[in-house]
Amino acid sequence: MRSGPLHGALILSLVIFLLPETASGETGWYLMTDGEDSGLRYVRETLIANGKIKQLPRHAEDTWIVHDVDRGEITFVDPLSEVYVRATPAALCSALAEKTDEARDIVRQWVSDRPLSAAAGEQAPSEPLSVTVRDRRRSKTRLQDFVEALYEVRVDNRRYQTISLTTDERLLGALGGLEGLATYVDMGRELAGCARELFGSAGSVIGGARGVYVESAPEYLELMRKGWPLAKVWSLDGREVTETVTIASEWSVRPSDLEPPAGYRRVSLAEFLGLEAP
Repeated sequence: MRSGPLHGALILSLVIFLLPETASGETGWYLMTDGEDSGLRYVRETLIANGKIKQLPRHAEDTWIVHDVDRGEITFVDPLSEVYVRATPAALCSALAEKTDEARDIVRQWVSDRPLSAAAGEQAPSEPLSVTVRDRRRSKTRLQDFVEALYEVRVDNRRYQTISLTTDERLLGALGGLEGLATYVDMGRELAGCARELFGSAGSVIGGARGVYVESAPEYLELMRKGWPLAKVWSLDGREVTETVTIASEWSVRPSDLEPPAGYRRVSLAEFLGLEAP
């Protein structure tokens, strides 16, 4: 069921703790990530340049997203309706708060249409989770000679995730350095907090209750500010998920590569969300 240009993707991106990127200069990076979730394989593609991160959708007709770390704004582009919206996380949360009931209906409809998974029966933690990060002090060199440092995230003293981060200056330079990376992480934190507050249990069903809480913990956010993730393996509400960057290549950036296509119409947040008529 399609609810306005959003088609569930914008609200879904608030609930799932997305971790895109940013950049600067005339040369950018193309990253391809191979993922597997309980046997289901997928590919995630990301373009990084000029202080922006473009996250490509799995399907050409789906909404795609550009994070502008320099401006602190996110652009959502709907290729089916040929419209886009651009806003800060605070403005987005404010617009959703004004139309909370309608937005919840969209989330509930998306959840009801979604095949049940292990996450669907998972409840939000009744008590605060104990999240700790261990530096495994093991590094390796892989793509583009990036040096990766390995960390382990534990929840209630049980392993939750292992993650390889790189601080390579070439890639982080495209992200605006560690400062730009921190800004992106903080944007994600604000959106995740907004989603939990507005959508409650429905948000936990979509994002996975345990994962939503763990990945918004201060300890986890501090880790994500240390470097760019190149590999992850984790257990998410009973499902094993792996994501590995398999291609990292430099690319020559055109200004139009990171902007909505010419002719697309900019609309209000309410219209893009399908909460008011065009």
